[in-house]
Amino acid sequence: MPYRRDQAVQTVFAVAAALRANWAALPVATQEAVRRLIAQHGPDIYDADPLNRPSKMIAFLEAVAALPSLPGPVLDALKAGEGISPGITRVGDEQRDQALAALRSVHDARGYASPDELAEALRRRIAHSYASLDSVARARWEVLDRAYAEGGRADDYLNGLDSLFGDRLPFVREAIEAGKTWAPVTYRGISKPRPQSPFDESSEGQQFFIARPKDPIVGADGGLESVLTVPAAVRRFANVYFPAQVHVAQQAVPLIVHVAQGAAEGTVSVREGSRELVLTVGELSVFVHAEDFDVRHGLGGEAHDAPFGAKVAVRASGDSEPVIFFLTPRAAGPKRISIEFYQARRCVGSLAFGAEVVTNFASEVGRAQMPAVKLSAVTAGAAAPELNLRVIALGDGLSYEYILTSADGRYDQRKLGRVTLRSDPRAYFRAVADELSSLARISADERTPEETGAASRRLQEIGARLWDELLPFDFKAEYRAGNLDPHKGKGFVITSDEPWIPWEMVRPFERERGRTLYSDPPLCELFRLSRWLSGSGAPDRLTVRRGVVVAPRDNLQSVQEEIDYFRQVDQLAGEWSIPVLTTAEVRREMQAGSAQIFHFSCHGNFQVDDADESRLKLEDGFLMPSNIRFDDRLALWQSAPLVFLNACHAGRVGLTITRLGGWAECFIQAGATAFVGSLWEINDKLAARFAREFYDRLWGLGGHTAQTAGEAFYAARMALKAEDEANPTWLAYVFYGDPNGRIVFGS
Repeated sequence: MPYRRDQAVQTVFAVAAALRANWAALPVATQEAVRRLIAQHGPDIYDADPLNRPSKMIAFLEAVAALPSLPGPVLDALKAGEGISPGITRVGDEQRDQALAALRSVHDARGYASPDELAEALRRRIAHSYASLDSVARARWEVLDRAYAEGGRADDYLNGLDSLFGDRLPFVREAIEAGKTWAPVTYRGISKPRPQSPFDESSEGQQFFIARPKDPIVGADGGLESVLTVPAAVRRFANVYFPAQVHVAQQAVPLIVHVAQGAAEGTVSVREGSRELVLTVGELSVFVHAEDFDVRHGLGGEAHDAPFGAKVAVRASGDSEPVIFFLTPRAAGPKRISIEFYQARRCVGSLAFGAEVVTNFASEVGRAQMPAVKLSAVTAGAAAPELNLRVIALGDGLSYEYILTSADGRYDQRKLGRVTLRSDPRAYFRAVADELSSLARISADERTPEETGAASRRLQEIGARLWDELLPFDFKAEYRAGNLDPHKGKGFVITSDEPWIPWEMVRPFERERGRTLYSDPPLCELFRLSRWLSGSGAPDRLTVRRGVVVAPRDNLQSVQEEIDYFRQVDQLAGEWSIPVLTTAEVRREMQAGSAQIFHFSCHGNFQVDDADESRLKLEDGFLMPSNIRFDDRLALWQSAPLVFLNACHAGRVGLTITRLGGWAECFIQAGATAFVGSLWEINDKLAARFAREFYDRLWGLGGHTAQTAGEAFYAARMALKAEDEANPTWLAYVFYGDPNGRIVFGS
C-alpha cells in the first residue's frame, strides 16, 4: 500500500517520535541502519523543491518500513500513513524544516557547509576565551587542537569542540549549529595551511568568518562580536508584472512577484535605477498592499497568515519561486500598490508603483510605472527593531494606511486602519514648525517661570492633538489595551511614505466622558524611536575609519564647541578632516568615498516650494540637495556614511515637483547608513550639547559605555530634555536609521 503524499510530513513526525521512544529496544544493527537512512534521505528532502518533497519523504518511509525488527509503535505509525492522496501536494519550507528537525531528534546527520572556515573561526574565538577556561578544559582543548593542526579533519575537530565546549562556551554551540546544513555536503579532506596554534605569531592579525560582512563588528569592549552566524548575502532582482490599467469589473487580476537572479523584460517598468535587492539566503516574506483592492495570495511560494502575504526561499543559487497574488478592484481611480520584502521580521526593501482602475480601457494598456529602487541593506545580524510601523501614502495624497509588525511575532503585518487628513498637510505642519522654531529661540534663562510653564503646556497640547488626528482608531485601541507596553523603551521604527508628520512629539492622550484614560510622554520618550523612508532597507552597522566635520567659520560659540570636540575625538581614533569650510571641499570629500561620517555644524533653512533647494550656509555660498550629483551619490553609496546635519530644518523632507526631496531623502537614497537632522529651528547651545551626548554614547567616550544608535540618540535627547524641557529642541531631532544598529570605530 503506498503512503499518502498529503500526510507525508505527519507520518515522518509520527515515525520519528516512535523511533525515539523505542530506541533502546532496537537492535544495534537496526539503530545503525536508521542512522544511515537519515543521513541518506535527509539531504534529499532538504534539496527537493516543494512539489517533490513528499516523494522524498515517502522514499524514506519506505526504506524504514523495509528494516527488520521494528517495534510495534513504529509499524503502527507507518501503517497510519498509508493510503491514496487526492490532488497535488506541496510541502513548504517551514513544514520541510519541521520534518527534518524530527529526524534530527533521532539522529543528527547534518554536515558542515564550510568546515575549514568554521574551524579556523572557532579556534580564534576560543583562543580569546582561553584565560576563562579551567586547567582541565585547557588541556583537553590543546590536545584536540594539536591533532587538528597536524592535519586532522575539520569536521572531526568541530564535533570535538561541540562535545568539549558546547555547554561551557555558548558561542561554540551557536556557531556549530549555524554551520551545519542538511544540504548535500561533500568533504574533500583537503587540509588548508594553518598555524600550529592560535597563539603562534603567524596567526596574528588573521580573521576568519563563514560569511564575512564588509567589516567585522566591534563590540563595546573592543573585542570581536560573533559574526559566525551571518548568512550569505546574494543579489536578486524583484521582477513585478502588473498592467497599468485595470477595469473596475475585473476579478482576480494577477500581480506576479518574481525574485530572481536577473532583471526580466516585460515587467513593471522603471524610469531609472534598478529593482535590485541584497538578501540573505533563507526565507523571504513578500507582502502586497494595494489601495482599494482586495488582495489574496494565489499561487507559488508558501501561504502567509496574512492573506496578502507569501513566503519564498532565497537560495544561494537560482531564482526563487514566482508568487502570484490576485487583486480585485473595489473602486475606480488612480491607485497605489506597494510590495514589501521582509527577512527575520526586518524590512529589507519596498517597491511602489501606480495603476489606474478604469471604467473604460484606453486603446492600449501598457505596463505600470515604478520609480527607481536602490540596493537594500545587507544586515550583519542585529536584532530586528521591536516595532515597525509602516505608513503607506495612498493615491489622494491625504490618506495613510498603517501596518504594524513586531519582532516578537504578536503583530505580523497587522493592518490598523487608515487616516484621512482634512487639508493639505504641508500647510499645517509648516505652521507647527514655525511656532516651535520661535519657542526654540528662547533659552531657559530668558523665560519667566510662567512662560516656561506655558511653553511646556503648549508642547503637550500639540503632541496630544497630533495623536488625536494622525493615529488610526485600531492603533489607539492597541495602545489603550496596554498591548504596546512590553515594547516601551525598545526600538520603534516608523517606515513611511509621508514626509510631514513630527512623529517624535506625538503624545498618547485620550479622554472619555471627562475622564482621562491615559496621558503619557511623547513617542520619542516612550520608545527608542527612529524613522526610515520606504525603498531600501535600513543598514544595521557602520565601521568608521574617517570623518569629515563641515563647520564654516562663524561667531556662534556652539560651532566652535563642536570643532573642539571632534579635534579631541581625532586624537583618540580615526582620521578626521576638521574643519571643512566650502561647498567645493564638501563635494571633494563626498566624491572621495572614504569618509564614513559627515557632520555639519552650520546655518540652514527649509525651502517649502522645492525641498531640493533647501540650503546649508557654507563660507563660499550655499550647499543644496540638488548640488549632490550622480558622481557624489555613487561615492557616498560606497562609503555608506552617517550624516549629521546640526542645522535648522535639516531633517525636514518635502516634495519636489516630481518626488520626495530634502536632505534626509537625498542622503538615504544615496546609501547613507543613518541620518540625523532637525525638523525646526534648534537652540545653538542645546545643539552642541546634543551632538556631544550622542557621539559620546555611540562610541563609549567620556566615561560612557558604547551603545546602539537608538540608545545613544535617546540618551542625548533625554539629556536635552533634562536641561530645558520647555525648549522644543529636544523634540526637534530626528534619527533615520536602525535603532538596534551600531556605528563603531574601526582600524
